[in-house]
Amino acid sequence: MRSIEAGRALQAATASLATLSDVDVRAQEHLRLGQELMAADLLSSDGRSADEAVATNLRVLRAAENDGFATSRAAAFDSLWTIAGSVAALWILGLILLVRQPAVVLREEPVSVPSPHTLLAPTDTPREALASTSLDLQKAADVCTAIGQLTNADDLPRLLQQAAAVLNASGVVVWMAAGEELFAAAAFGYPAEVMRKLGPINRAAVNATAAAWRNGTLQVVSGSLAERGALAAPMLGPERCIGVLAVEVGVGQEAEAATRAVTSLLAAQLAAALAGWPAASAATPIQAPPLDRAVEA
Repeated sequence: MRSIEAGRALQAATASLATLSDVDVRAQEHLRLGQELMAADLLSSDGRSADEAVATNLRVLRAAENDGFATSRAAAFDSLWTIAGSVAALWILGLILLVRQPAVVLREEPVSVPSPHTLLAPTDTPREALASTSLDLQKAADVCTAIGQLTNADDLPRLLQQAAAVLNASGVVVWMAAGEELFAAAAFGYPAEVMRKLGPINRAAVNATAAAWRNGTLQVVSGSLAERGALAAPMLGPERCIGVLAVEVGVGQEAEAATRAVTSLLAAQLAAALAGWPAASAATPIQAPPLDRAVEA
């Protein structure tokens, strides 16, 4: 209740309803005793009065609530105009101060917060490369050829090691899609116990790996003095993105065109080799990826 009057009307309506219920009980008793005339007289007198009292009190309650709402709305608009006026005055004061004083540009050094896994942190804007490194394209071609001949899941970690050597990467993870989640199916550069503890990534997660899966585009995470850079390349199949190739590289390498291009080539070759992965289904997600044996290799 917005008003005291509405509360009083509600109490009165409740009391009238109780009276009406009592009249009904007494009328039923008269009918049981065969006293139809007394029951009719009771309903036409006391019952009608109680019924009219309920209706009257409900009308009073509605009118009081409407008045209370109108009053509250008017007060809210008054407060809103007061706040708007105060903000406008502050803006004007700020503009006056800016005109009178020379502008001073302050630059804060970025603060880096270490993350357990760079590819599980939110994506950011790529920076310029700090140093240029050359990639051996022939070795990259050899790794792509070997991936195309992959027939045993146990050979995947060895190929990921070769891929890491080509990219000068400290770690490589193959994430495979199952339902609405990505699972770490194979990796190089991380202890097996760490990979077993690494949980799945939901499609809606706010990080580079999930973004690469959702958007089907290469995602870049800039490195810093405290963290290495990272790339997340989607593994695109004929109809869908079947997973993500995630690599961690040295600071500045994530911004190099050659590193990005080779990472995308390796992801494309892995997508072709692992095309037999079960189709993603939100209704029936698989419980464990078929390549989980490769993690322990």
